[in-house]
Amino acid sequence: MNNPESINLPVSHVHIGAWKEVKPQEVMLLEADINYTKIYFRNGKKMTVATSLKELEHRFNTFQFFRTHKSYLVNLDFVVEYKRDTLIMTNNVKVNLARRRRTAFKQIWFNSIYQ
Repeated sequence: MNNPESINLPVSHVHIGAWKEVKPQEVMLLEADINYTKIYFRNGKKMTVATSLKELEHRFNTFQFFRTHKSYLVNLDFVVEYKRDTLIMTNNVKVNLARRRRTAFKQIWFNSIYQ
């Protein structure tokens, strides 16, 4: 008989700090603010947590998130337009794309579009 604790089920929530958890599909964008992170949700709400973007990047790494810049982590499902050094999100927010991350982003984003 299998131990339910040993079964690897997909994670439906990500711990973001304190006692808070979020559904990754509800998160559009994470923005660094020194040792805090601003989290933007699909419903237009925004939350600030006392967890660094680097730490949250590790927690969101199994989902469709990409670190575009030292200050941003975006959910690829909400990117609607790509321009050389800028991404435009569904809420019309413009996000910087670092020069050194362009090639990796293009490969990932274009592969997700043509699947």
